[in-house]
Amino acid sequence: MRPDTPAVNDLSHAADSSVTQTEPVSDREFFHRFISADQAEPGPEPAFVLFHDSGGNEEDLLAIVEAGAEHGKANVIALRGLFEYEPGYSFLGTPAEFAATAPNYIARADRISEFLAWAAKEYNLDPAKVVIFGAGDGATLALTLLFVHSELLGGAVLIRPKSPYRPKPLPALPCYPILMLNPKNESSEEKAAAENVAETLFDCGCSVRKVKVPANAHFEDKVIKAIRAWYKKVAATDISIECAL
Repeated sequence: MRPDTPAVNDLSHAADSSVTQTEPVSDREFFHRFISADQAEPGPEPAFVLFHDSGGNEEDLLAIVEAGAEHGKANVIALRGLFEYEPGYSFLGTPAEFAATAPNYIARADRISEFLAWAAKEYNLDPAKVVIFGAGDGATLALTLLFVHSELLGGAVLIRPKSPYRPKPLPALPCYPILMLNPKNESSEEKAAAENVAETLFDCGCSVRKVKVPANAHFEDKVIKAIRAWYKKVAATDISIECAL
């Protein structure tokens, strides 16, 4: 059950003030790339939906995810943030546009959930096989989606997530598989924040795997290795019940 929240700001696209939350979803508003699985098993294929960090774009995580999912064995949707954020885009907005409060995080997640529901129908996706892959602010948005729209995803890969807020009451997320990736050289403050995120996910019932990766030239290779090992396990069955095995 999602918490009751007060009214939130309109989430219209930064470039078009006429777009509101009540208008139907369009692929023109949610600019994205869809890469179809060509080696998947029969039936609705698994899918990674990519949320880049603020200042990035839809290309940022493609190489990592395609390698981690073993090239061609999963659909990939690379989504571009709705707000301009130099030198790229953001899912949350600039500090002037976005205040880090629970209602605002939920509002952003509500808008993105409309795209996920549309994409599931458009691309014949099984929500139980959808993995949200987020980095930085994209990972924080992915966390919020997990809290308020868990019916639209089956798991998540989170690189350097920050806690958007602690839901009250906590949502029941039994056995949702989560891979958390944080740098080895994180500060004490960053380490405490990561532990806070993990604790919240554990308290919700998630199956959380935490991996530390070097923040150097080997970062991408280590992330790919971690994703490949994690995904190989959860893709063997319905990922929403992975921890029951």
